[in-house]
Amino acid sequence: MNVTGCPLISGHSDVVKTGFVIGCIVMIVTCLPLTVMGNEQFSMLKGFQDFYQKYPPRDTLPTPSEETLLKRHAPRFYIALGQEPFLDFYRDYIAHGALKTESGTLRDVTPEVLNEFRNDPAVIFTHEPSSAPTRQVVYGRVDYDSLRLGDGRDVQLTFLTYNAVFRTSGLPVGIAIWQRLLLGLIADIGNWHQLDNYISATLALLPDETPIAATLQQHNYQRTYILGRDMSLPGDGRVTVDAAISSNELYPHHAEARQHRCASFLTPAAARWILTGKDRPMLGAFDETHGEREIDYELLFLPQTDAFYTFRGMLGEPRRLPHRDGPPGADFNTIPALKARAVAMAAFYMRGQDDTLYVELLEQWSDDRMNGPPPEVLIAYTERFLEDLSLDLSEMADHP
Repeated sequence: MNVTGCPLISGHSDVVKTGFVIGCIVMIVTCLPLTVMGNEQFSMLKGFQDFYQKYPPRDTLPTPSEETLLKRHAPRFYIALGQEPFLDFYRDYIAHGALKTESGTLRDVTPEVLNEFRNDPAVIFTHEPSSAPTRQVVYGRVDYDSLRLGDGRDVQLTFLTYNAVFRTSGLPVGIAIWQRLLLGLIADIGNWHQLDNYISATLALLPDETPIAATLQQHNYQRTYILGRDMSLPGDGRVTVDAAISSNELYPHHAEARQHRCASFLTPAAARWILTGKDRPMLGAFDETHGEREIDYELLFLPQTDAFYTFRGMLGEPRRLPHRDGPPGADFNTIPALKARAVAMAAFYMRGQDDTLYVELLEQWSDDRMNGPPPEVLIAYTERFLEDLSLDLSEMADHP
């Protein structure tokens, strides 16, 4: 960002400018938990090992019937005119760059090479942008999980997840002006870090394959929308979503420009801001969407063990400023305690405006939110979700 001649900056001494920069860095280090920990450490949390033991990733592609289901419900993605669309992870991103390993630097990185090093948290891939035309691709996968009803029985659900990949991730368009000015002195806020592979939409389907909810990734949290109540479900079964300008986060589709309150991480203060618009925290911001252009994309499938999902190193260049390093694989999009599909669906369900009860429940989490919600809070989240779902699922539940 060019700040030359800015009335808030010009005329100040170099000492004052340096003070601005130092203050900005301190703000980022202390207040931007974009990855909770460094990417390497975060991907190696023991919680992920526990999660994978309970939900082992499949090393096979979706079955023909699963592919049919994924194609039937593939979301329709929209972006603003002039906004860079998503791309092919391997052909457009990984094929252009270098992989730094313990033994040296490898170029011409192929899917096979990347997968060879997927379990090494010290390996770093650095992307080198190319002017070559890109191909729009979305990656689809199928997972199964159970939703616990109030009587203790479970309903088995099918979860269809669609990941889009953007070359870079920027900060929200609607950050405070002073933050934009300060951050613009030391970083490109439109290219905060290389690669945005967490962008995902997950549909929950009942045993009869009826979609009931969509969970969309938004920064370091997600948000669940009940279909037919919070978000429309077209007759063709394909939900419509917009990717935010700069940050790429997903929101329900609107043809006109829209602003959405957001934050970097879902703290009680951030949730209060997002849900009520009150008491905007330092890192409260606005994402902006404008669903002017629908993206025609190809739906591809990868094994769940593929490096796209499970790479434990960095998939973007390391940068000096904290929290600007490239991310690990797409599976590391939230804390391990919220990775289970049914848990995420319930824990990230928020009722429209003024949902102060959600904030109160969030405040009941321990100070260490890496542990996820305590059982009583998760039960409360699930009860709220089931109440608003307004469906009798008892006949679909497993019999004791």
